[in-house]
Amino acid sequence: MIYNQETAPVLLLGFATGRLMLRCRNGHHAGWDHARLWNKESRLDLSLVSLGVLFFLYYFAVMGIHGNINYAVTARQPLAEIVLAYLRVDLLAWLLVAIVLGRTYLILCHRVAPLLLWDGLAFGGVVCFLAFLYLSMFSIYYLAPVDLIAVLYVGRFTVLSWKKMRSWGKTAATLLAILVVLQDVSVSAFAEFERKNYIRGTVEIASVVETQYRSGAENDLRLFFPFSVPYQIMEFASYLNYRGVPVEGAVDKAGDLNSVVLTTRAIAKDGPCVEWEEIRCHAVSGPAPGDLVIVLPADQASLAEASMYREGGKLLFFYQPRPPIPHWLHSFFDSLHIYATRYTPKTNPDRWMDGSVTAWK
Repeated sequence: MIYNQETAPVLLLGFATGRLMLRCRNGHHAGWDHARLWNKESRLDLSLVSLGVLFFLYYFAVMGIHGNINYAVTARQPLAEIVLAYLRVDLLAWLLVAIVLGRTYLILCHRVAPLLLWDGLAFGGVVCFLAFLYLSMFSIYYLAPVDLIAVLYVGRFTVLSWKKMRSWGKTAATLLAILVVLQDVSVSAFAEFERKNYIRGTVEIASVVETQYRSGAENDLRLFFPFSVPYQIMEFASYLNYRGVPVEGAVDKAGDLNSVVLTTRAIAKDGPCVEWEEIRCHAVSGPAPGDLVIVLPADQASLAEASMYREGGKLLFFYQPRPPIPHWLHSFFDSLHIYATRYTPKTNPDRWMDGSVTAWK
């Protein structure tokens, strides 16, 4: 788990450290009983803490040597925007934070007994959430472990406390549950719709490129990406290479003389599209006659900007999201500022999720 996501050790540390703190909290008198750190029950938690600390020592050592791969810095957004983004899409995580703070207060006041498993899990989830806020990074799937813990933790205490709740408490809990469910269903449906159309549109665009390559394999085929960022170009090129269309710089197709050439305005000079892959991109100011101009579904470009390139040659393929959604629903999702599972301070473009292939004249 800890090598799958850099913030997973934070969750692990929060869980194990929280259990140690709860175990050391004297349940009968004020103060702390630090001798409990060396009990048999604490050994597993101490081992988990050591494992998390060891991972972070290794992580910071590697990142200190290879500072150019510190993507957390490039992905950072203003903290206020990240907080607002998580409020828009994940109210459940904030509800977990509120309940954990309330439980912590009651535990410190000796009004409730701590539950090592449940409260430990909740502490781990809160620490993981705070880590993403500290890093100012957003994605709708980052908080999946936190949401799972929140469902179990909040749901358990709600069910156990239901009979003791007053009528106003039951009403508030019901309204919060309805709001969380509606938010989760709408955001999940939006993300699924967007992701499926991104994949489908990319596949169909790649099919057109493959057809063009097979029909004129004696000549190099040049692709021009007017709006895509280098990472998106690399992903698309990797998929082409997977389909048997050789791309310049791909490791398993490096010797092919008829490789597809990638061109873009997004880089300053010729070289790898991204530093950690060998696929090459060429810096150009615009498309040349015969180039295939590719507008990918995830490109951040308006309809007017995309139309300038679609009208500059022969339109070979045009992709529209399927099924179409009503304009009012599009406006609702547009307010979430989510695009291709990433956060962006910009609203979704008016050509949201369409794509095209144009033979430039």
